[in-house]
This record gives sequence, structure tokens and C-alpha cells, in this order.
Amino acid sequence: MDLKLVQAKLLYIKENINELMREVMEENEDLQKLALDLNRRQLQEQGVDSSGKKLGDYADRTKRLRKAAGLQTGFIDLKFSGDFQDEFIIKDNTGDIIFSIDSENWKRDILVEGLRHRKGFGEDIFGLTAESLEELKRKMHPHLKAKIAEILNA
Repeated sequence: MDLKLVQAKLLYIKENINELMREVMEENEDLQKLALDLNRRQLQEQGVDSSGKKLGDYADRTKRLRKAAGLQTGFIDLKFSGDFQDEFIIKDNTGDIIFSIDSENWKRDILVEGLRHRKGFGEDIFGLTAESLEELKRKMHPHLKAKIAEILNA
């Protein structure tokens, strides 16, 4: 293969790596499912948002309700019935954003922005911590490697 052609392909890959990663995510439902599961796991197992910030503690009244329902009470996990997190979705993105997570559930705006005197948890409830993102990248690596090989071998 011509050296100039290889250099041009490598430059293309470098300049379009986010687009290539976005394509890998769009083409692979298992990776999408993993990203959503990692987001849920952060909330349910650690009670943290995508920046790693703890969401806080439940009020005593809420703790009693959760305990009666057989749910953990150690930290806010945004899960009672599970419907909010069950409706997490991968959104279409452009630019430098490879993927983002959102929810189609009716509670979304209330949990993000708050309601009346209750403060919301912000947009950071959607997305992955650095640790979760590393796990996703490890799973994405073989798929991205194959996509790059396609470009180099074309």
C-alpha cells in the first residue's frame, strides 16, 4: 500500500475517531445495553451521578416507605418501582459527543429539575462515571479496532 494513502487514512481516522466510536455504538445493541446498564448500576449500587457525586440520603419518611417495600435505604438511588430507569435510552448525538443517555419516563423532568420546593438531581444522573466509561471502552475496543481495520484495508 502506498505510504501517502496509509498516512491519509490514518489522518482520517484521527480526525474522525469520535464519529467512528459513535458508529460503533449505533451499530452494536449490546454496547448500548451495557451503557444503559452501567448508568443504572451507578445509581442503584452507589447512588452517584455521572460526575461521581453522591445523590444524597433519603429523608426519614422516605426511608420508612422504602424499608417497608424491601428496598435499600442507605442512599438515594432514584429507584422505587424501576419504571424511570427502565425507560433509559441512548440518544442520537453529533459532534464530539459519542453517546448520551436520557429517559423517556414521565418522571424525568421532575427528577432532573425538581418540583416546587424540592431540588432536582440535574442532568448528570444520565451518563457514565469515568470508571463505567472505562468499562464500556474496554468492551468497545474490539469493535472499534475492526472498524479501523476496515478503513485501513479498503
